Amino acid sequence: MAIAEGYVNAVERKSKPLRYFGKTFVEVVKQGTFADAINEADAAGEPIEMLIDHNDDEKGASTIDGSLTLKEDNIGLYARAEVTNPAIIEEIRNKPPRGWSFGFVSKKDRFIKKEGNLEERVLEKIKLKEVSLLVGKYPAYTATSVEVRNEAVEVEYRCFENIEFVD
Repeated sequence: MAIAEGYVNAVERKSKPLRYFGKTFVEVVKQGTFADAINEADAAGEPIEMLIDHNDDEKGASTIDGSLTLKEDNIGLYARAEVTNPAIIEEIRNKPPRGWSFGFVSKKDRFIKKEGNLEERVLEKIKLKEVSLLVGKYPAYTATSVEVRNEAVEVEYRCFENIEFVD
């Protein structure tokens, strides 16, 4: 078994510029949005799953069986996944995660005009479908952290906008 945990997203922090809906925008998740989404999924008995790179064929954990725990605290959305799938454990070992992402359906959002063509999308209510460990993709938000542990190795990763490598 491997444990993957960390912050999927820090609330009230801007994403990197995104292109979607024919617009370029930064995105912000309002405080309480994740907590509401988790509570709604729990009340409805709907799973939120941990995937690899948003791939439905690579499920690593689920809230339904308790292998995925999600909570929103004063920082943001925190995830802890107990991964038992040997293929996913091997993939994580060979290609360490760069951070997290999340898949959702917007139930309530708004766009605010900013400088030039840039807008700000504010997510106020969502249906959280999944959280993903990113091994082949990069996070849209810089405020993500992931730590992966198993009996063989403990590796901790952080993803930032500008990374300088030092020999």
